[in-house]
Amino acid sequence: MKTTPLLALAILAGVLVPACAELEGVRTQDEWHPQGSQQVAYDEYSETFTDGAPVESSDSFTESGVSLANAPSTRITSLALPSGNPATSALLMTKSVPARVICFEEFTYDITVENLTAKPLNNVILEERLPDSLSIVDSEPAIHSYEDGVANWKLGTLEAGATRTVTITGRALADGLATSRAFVDYESPLTAEMRAVSPRLSLEVTIPEAAIPGDPFEIELTLNNWGPVPARNVDLSALLPEGLQTESGESSAKMVLPELAPDASHTMTIAAAAIRPGSFAPIAEASMPYGEPITVTGSTIQVRDTRLELTTTGPDKLFLGQPGKITLTVKNAGYLLAKDVKLNQPIPAGLKLDRVTHPVKQLNNNLSWSLGNMEPGAKSIVTFYLTPTKAGVLDISATAQAVMCTPAESSFSATMEGISALRFTVEDLQDPVVVGEACNYLLKVHNQGTAAGSNMEVVVTLAEGMRLVHAKGPTGGHTKGNKILFDTLESLDPGATATWRLAVKSQQAGNLQLSAALKSEVLGHAVEVTQSTQFDE
Repeated sequence: MKTTPLLALAILAGVLVPACAELEGVRTQDEWHPQGSQQVAYDEYSETFTDGAPVESSDSFTESGVSLANAPSTRITSLALPSGNPATSALLMTKSVPARVICFEEFTYDITVENLTAKPLNNVILEERLPDSLSIVDSEPAIHSYEDGVANWKLGTLEAGATRTVTITGRALADGLATSRAFVDYESPLTAEMRAVSPRLSLEVTIPEAAIPGDPFEIELTLNNWGPVPARNVDLSALLPEGLQTESGESSAKMVLPELAPDASHTMTIAAAAIRPGSFAPIAEASMPYGEPITVTGSTIQVRDTRLELTTTGPDKLFLGQPGKITLTVKNAGYLLAKDVKLNQPIPAGLKLDRVTHPVKQLNNNLSWSLGNMEPGAKSIVTFYLTPTKAGVLDISATAQAVMCTPAESSFSATMEGISALRFTVEDLQDPVVVGEACNYLLKVHNQGTAAGSNMEVVVTLAEGMRLVHAKGPTGGHTKGNKILFDTLESLDPGATATWRLAVKSQQAGNLQLSAALKSEVLGHAVEVTQSTQFDE
């Protein structure tokens, strides 16, 4: 229930006398002789006060024959609100103004508000209303609004025992008695304390750790009230993930609990079953007509079954005419015995079965193995060798299955290509050779493989004293120092031979060596051969 603040309004007047007129009389010993008929107060200063009004001042002057000597120069007034007695009031407002000011000269005065209570006062607003003969020049704090002689300061919250002082800089605009009035407005709420209590609920979900598809099990939702008051009209529900369902085939279950007493609990039991293997966690929720719902995710139930895993491994490339090793691995990755496991592998055209490491049945182009029963976690490995008969891409798929088990599949791909088998030889056609006569050499590259050779380079190095007479072959070339560099032979078909013929002379006798190197993309490294020839005088 909202409390209505008490609004306090106080009025505090401050009176000051501006001295604005010029000298209107001349002092002679004990008399004051005014010019004109107006009664004025006498002081040691020559000043005129209108209407003969009494003014507190630090100066000594008389009015109508009454002595005002030793009167204070500052006028201080205060007001306690709302009772007028500080002992029973909420706020004390004090106003301190000079008793006398000079026209058109700036002066300052203070208004102080004090919180007399032990609690904060809210939305404190101070208002000062000025006559036409006074104006405000500045203030600290700054004025919130000032219009038609009315100034406002929004002081906000005044804490218990706190004071706020507004210092105003003003100016008198006319001669005479000037009265300003201060008002204060504040909120003092009437408070009453009451303690609100509510139920404190907790929710637990209990579910088995494991289950088998189709077998029933129970999910329990336990709602506890740890609070000091009853929980009423509690909606209790469970949402089952895909793969679980209630005994009636629903994906959710719910109930309404009219009341749950303090320190009491209630258990909701749901009959459920799994419709497929996997890991599942139900979600439970408890909610009341008010407040935030409680949502809890239950622990995970593992729905176990017989599950086979199948993998196929082999080389990235198979070469024509050479057998390649293919391995099939079957694993029982489930939690139950895999019964009567069978493995099936079709063989596409262009491949020939070389051998198998496990008894196999072959019908047309299909291989099948009977692996028997497999315990959970057990593996069975089958290896067979396939020989490609033509180039292309090998794509094979194998299947493993067991009783009451979803088949497992595995695919494998590899390229099938020929292989370049290059043979490099160098021979001299004459040996020995007379110094100064030409010796003929034959350099041969023969492709013994099933794939074309590519990008072959031949480099010949002559021994000291040798020099090239002429060369002939499938590519041109050039000499560089004692080396003969033949141009690249881009391709060499299977079974083909490339031959270079060199004529070389020597100017010195001895057993001299001619070296040759073959480089090719297929070889991966240079193949070097040498030929020794005897040159005689």
